Amino acid sequence: MQVESVAQATPSDMRVTQGEGPRRRGASGDMPYQLTVRRGFGAFAVLFVSQFVFAIVLSVMAQFIGAAFGIPGLAEQNRPLVLALALGLSSLVTYLWVRADITRFGPAFPAQIGLRPSRMSLEQTALLIVGVFFLTRVLGGLYAGALEELIPGSLPRGGAEQVFDQAAAAGASVATVLMFLLAAFVAPVVEEVVFRGYLQSALRRQLPAWGAISVAALVFAAIHGSLMLLPVYFIIGAGLGYVYERTSSVYAAIALHMLNNVIFSILVAAGWA
Repeated sequence: MQVESVAQATPSDMRVTQGEGPRRRGASGDMPYQLTVRRGFGAFAVLFVSQFVFAIVLSVMAQFIGAAFGIPGLAEQNRPLVLALALGLSSLVTYLWVRADITRFGPAFPAQIGLRPSRMSLEQTALLIVGVFFLTRVLGGLYAGALEELIPGSLPRGGAEQVFDQAAAAGASVATVLMFLLAAFVAPVVEEVVFRGYLQSALRRQLPAWGAISVAALVFAAIHGSLMLLPVYFIIGAGLGYVYERTSSVYAAIALHMLNNVIFSILVAAGWA
């Protein structure tokens, strides 16, 4: 299949056009830069490593401040706030990294990571998002229910749920509000650009659709919870990947992710989940 430009190519088109010409690492060459699998995993590393580093640095700072002012257990008491701040700072670092890539690789690059409108109509995109949302909720619920039936009380809490639980137990309203805003509105944007825009798009050059969706969903699931929760997050990640594959737009995946997280965050923060 031939496409007029990289900016017009869908994820499936990118797989076909891989290797048709030399790759140029910059905006000045005749051939626009083409996203690589290495770059896709690099985006994931920026998000994951920066969040880990910020969590450690902020915890150490809290311990130091607590020791200096004679406040024992300051870091532990403010752990939800530390984790929320780490998520916010890592999101900022990832955003700056993406902006730098767009500047470096030129105007054709944003389309390669899905920063373009859906190739489906607005009505079709909305129906797809709602349909996949309910399907993933049902499948995830069936898995959770089956696991509870087999091993009562075995289903652990996810990372975001644990932060909400700790914030509620400590009466940390600021941490609760901050975590809600980050989980509901910031994380969906950053994670979809990384996991679908970068990683799935890069993998799609080398793999069929189901393979790229599955690998990206597995990496997505691996950083969101324990081994027992892996199937739940994999189902969610696969649903997000399917929406991205169908629409070729990371904005559609962001909308689905945001819908899921807003409802989830409200239920968890209210103690209903």
